[in-house]
Amino acid sequence: MSSISKTAQGRWKARYRSPEGESRSRTFVTKADARRFLDRVGADMQQGRWVDPSLGRMLLSEWAEIYLQTAT
Repeated sequence: MSSISKTAQGRWKARYRSPEGESRSRTFVTKADARRFLDRVGADMQQGRWVDPSLGRMLLSEWAEIYLQTAT
């Protein structure tokens, strides 16, 4: 299930649950942008293509170490 609500700052917050049941959110300038995002996320989940955005996070120091090992 997903929802869209207006924040106190006038932006639009799109909320959804990951397949594991964790609550996720992202804010947008327009309500239409939030709706498009939720439509895309929902379609990706139904087709099994959804990727957890937090899995791609890495500290710059970790990235730099990997880069330096492969750049020599």
